[in-house]
Amino acid sequence: MNFKKIITTTAIISLSVTGLLALSACSSSKASKDATSGKEVVIYTNADKEAETVMKKTLDDNGYKGAYKFVDFGSADLNTKVNAEGTNLQADLVTLSTFYIDSAQKSKDMFADWKTPGNLLDNFKQEGFQSPILGLEGSLMVNTAVLKSKGLAKPSSIKDLTKPEYKGLISFPSLETSTTGWLMVQALISKYGEVEAQNILTGLIKNAGAHLTSSGSAPVQDVTSGQVAVAFGLRQQGVEAQKQGQPIEVINASEGNYVLTESVAVVKHKDIKDKTEKIAEVLATKTRKDLMGYYPPAIFKGEQESNNESLRGEYFDKPLSTDLLKSQIQIFEKAKAAAN
Repeated sequence: MNFKKIITTTAIISLSVTGLLALSACSSSKASKDATSGKEVVIYTNADKEAETVMKKTLDDNGYKGAYKFVDFGSADLNTKVNAEGTNLQADLVTLSTFYIDSAQKSKDMFADWKTPGNLLDNFKQEGFQSPILGLEGSLMVNTAVLKSKGLAKPSSIKDLTKPEYKGLISFPSLETSTTGWLMVQALISKYGEVEAQNILTGLIKNAGAHLTSSGSAPVQDVTSGQVAVAFGLRQQGVEAQKQGQPIEVINASEGNYVLTESVAVVKHKDIKDKTEKIAEVLATKTRKDLMGYYPPAIFKGEQESNNESLRGEYFDKPLSTDLLKSQIQIFEKAKAAAN
C-alpha cells in the first residue's frame, strides 16, 4: 500500500525540520536503549522466509537489533505447543494464524492486552490482545510448459481440475495437515455449498493421487519442478516463482482466492518486559508496507493493495475458528474416504 501525504510549509520549514530531527534522534536513542535493556525478546513464529525477513529488518531499522530472537515452527506444531503450554510458553511474542490465537485466548486466557493498532478494515475484528500483520491468499498456479506438453487448457476454476485430463497432474495440500489446504476448501464451500464441495473434493483427491501433500508449500514445489501441471498453494509463492523466471502463471480461479490472516500476540507472563509490547507494535504497524509487497491483502483502512494483488481476494462468511476448521476437516475426510 502506498500513500502520499504532502505537507507544504513556508516560513516555519527550517524550524519544523530541526524539531523533527530532534524528535527522531530522541526516538532512535530511546529504541536503542530499549533494545539493550534486559534479555532478548523470544518470538515463536510460523512465518515463512519472506515474512520473517521483513520482520527482522523492520525491527533492526527501528532500533531493536540484537533485542529479539525468532524461533520457527510449522503452523500446526506451533498451535499444539501454544495450547499445551499456555502462559508457560517459553516465548514473549507469538506470530501465528489469527484463528489459532483467538482459540488459544478463549481456552487459555494466555495473551495480554497491549496497544494494538486500530483502524482495521471491516473484515477484521479489533482485539486488545492480538493484531493481524499479514493476509495469505490461496490460489491456483500452472506450469505453462507442462500444460503445453500435455495439450491441456488452463483451468479457470478449482472445479475444472476434477476433469479426467488432469488425472495425475494436479497437486494440493490436505486440509488434515495444512491451513493452506483450508483456503481451497473455503473457496469450494462458499461457491458450491458443503454437499457439492465434498463431491468436488472427492474428484480432486482422485486426480491428485500421490500429489495430495501434507505440506502447504509442497504443491508449489511440485508445479515449479514440472511434476504436475497445476497446483493449489499460497499465491505469493507462485508470484515469486514467476519473478524468478520459472514457467509459472498464477490463475485467479472463479471460486475466488480466500484469505487467512496471521497475527502477533503478547504472552501473558507474570512479568512482561516493556520492550516486548513495543516490539509487538513495530511488527503490527511498521512492517505493513514491505509485507504488502509479498502479501497484498489490505488490513488497515487507507491501505492500497500492491500491484500483484489478485483482485479476487475473498473472506469466508463465518468467523474462522478451530471449531469451523474441525467441521470442514470432517467434510474433507468424507471426501477422501469416497475417493479411496
